[in-house]
Amino acid sequence: MYRANKKSYTNVNREGLTIKYTLEYTEKDESIKDDYSNMKQFEAKDLEEMMKYMFQLRQLDKHNVSIGYNISDSNGWLVEDYVNNMKIPTSSTLEEKQQKSISILEKTIEVQAKELELYKIFLEKYNSSDMFEKFKKAEESKHTYYYRLRPPAPGCQSKNGMLEMNGDKIIHNDRTYWGSCTYDRELSDNELYDYDLDK
Repeated sequence: MYRANKKSYTNVNREGLTIKYTLEYTEKDESIKDDYSNMKQFEAKDLEEMMKYMFQLRQLDKHNVSIGYNISDSNGWLVEDYVNNMKIPTSSTLEEKQQKSISILEKTIEVQAKELELYKIFLEKYNSSDMFEKFKKAEESKHTYYYRLRPPAPGCQSKNGMLEMNGDKIIHNDRTYWGSCTYDRELSDNELYDYDLDK
């Protein structure tokens, strides 16, 4: 990546202007000397290459990264500008953790997709598709509610359509409830109010 021969790369536009892109850095985390003797410098052939090298320098843990350009014509220098000690975004610990989480999630999805395919094969092989659909519809038609103020007891919930009742404390939506009850129908707002139940 570094050019020991300091070969110059230039872009020349239609007006005869020459643009040079330059990168500078220090090997250590240190102050830049007055004579710039601890700065290393090389040039990029264009803006795209300069940006690529800029990120590579940070990945290689170089310091005091600066980028600049010089515009000149046949008579010599016209404009020069630098951005010094750039704060270049890098792969932070958080980003690395997120990337690991994404990889784990991708593997989990892959495993689940294979398992789902096995379920489909199983259902077809044992002619269980209809039975599974009935089971799925029955599960989808269930409605569970949670006891906000008291545990299940006679008169604390509607009897109409109740399938099951659970008297164990349960956490739902980050809140602890006294238990739950499940119905084959959706309770009305009035019933929820009367029996102090939450969805």
